[in-house]
Amino acid sequence: MEGPPSRGPVKGSKRSRAPTAEQRQQMADFLATGQSEAATAKRVGVSRAAVRHFKKTTGKAVPPGPPTFFHPEEEKLLVSFVRTKALLGQGLTRDGFLACCGEYVPALSLDRQQIARRYFNGKLTPGRGFYRLFLNRWPELTEYRVGTLEDSRAQNARPDIVARWYAALTLCYRDLKIKHPRQVLNMDETHVEPRQLLLEARTTILGGRGMRNAFAKITVDGKTTSVPLAARLNDLAMVVRRTPAGFDKGIFDIWCAHFAAFATAYYPGESKLLSLDGAKVHLSATGLLTLLRANVHVVAEPSKRSHLLQPLDNKHAFGRFQPSVRGAVCGRASSCVARGAAFNCVDMVECVKVAADNAFTPASLVSAFSAVGMWPLDPTKVPAEELSK
Repeated sequence: MEGPPSRGPVKGSKRSRAPTAEQRQQMADFLATGQSEAATAKRVGVSRAAVRHFKKTTGKAVPPGPPTFFHPEEEKLLVSFVRTKALLGQGLTRDGFLACCGEYVPALSLDRQQIARRYFNGKLTPGRGFYRLFLNRWPELTEYRVGTLEDSRAQNARPDIVARWYAALTLCYRDLKIKHPRQVLNMDETHVEPRQLLLEARTTILGGRGMRNAFAKITVDGKTTSVPLAARLNDLAMVVRRTPAGFDKGIFDIWCAHFAAFATAYYPGESKLLSLDGAKVHLSATGLLTLLRANVHVVAEPSKRSHLLQPLDNKHAFGRFQPSVRGAVCGRASSCVARGAAFNCVDMVECVKVAADNAFTPASLVSAFSAVGMWPLDPTKVPAEELSK
């Protein structure tokens, strides 16, 4: 997958698979003729433990050990969660899986958490033995170790990583039955800080020329005076105020809840694929599980290449939104000066709405997804010269 650099299979990770239906039939035939457990295991190609378990259960394909803690629906969701972690660049190892369970179980109900503590010796994380039993129940999961997220950001700029990104999308489209552009989605965040915008527009993500010396002319009783636009901003002029400013896991969880509600009402019978960048704030277990329950599957673009592979990051999306919101803020600020009112949070939200309505039209979004080859799927959309930089 596109994530951190591969370090190969986990050393010592070889494990016996559950016998197939054909192997169970062969075991039954050999044991019926009086063959020993060792001879049967050697001829069928399974372990002696598998033969002993077959004899003990009279051939029933049931997992050994006590009943699993997770209900079938919960375990299926856990498998999807593990796969999502892989799409976000994390491998499958014992420690990684147990950490994944440690994120998954607290997202369940309080009653289920209390039961988990009884199962897992007072903790919310299962023991090491649970890992092997889980993999035996889900043989399609394969152990694989990858590097850290920091390693990914350092090495994911190679052209072969980008090629694997499109190969991964191809498989996702096939497995999720993605047949319509409404099933392909992209999420990216940006923030607008109006005081910063008006004072130092060059240093903000909005770009453009600075407005430290921008003035509005006001005429009162026949006298015209110039008032600095930045002087009309107050400390509340932000859409979201937090320290430090930016997107965090708490905001991501809230966004996931809103988006999941939309996804369940918008063609609820269809799977949806949501692409994100590789930021750590997008690794929130609560948010990812909320999306999975809504049948929204998540995949992360390779780090250091999201500006080439992410639809919202090109000129047809944020490239239109940024100048639009800059113009809306400047126009609303001038209006506030004329009214003698401060530029407040409500004004900022209205500016964002006006800019979004102007920039994110259906035609511009279609162009944005087409420009990065995400829909229709087309790896040739990424310029080769950009990958060699």
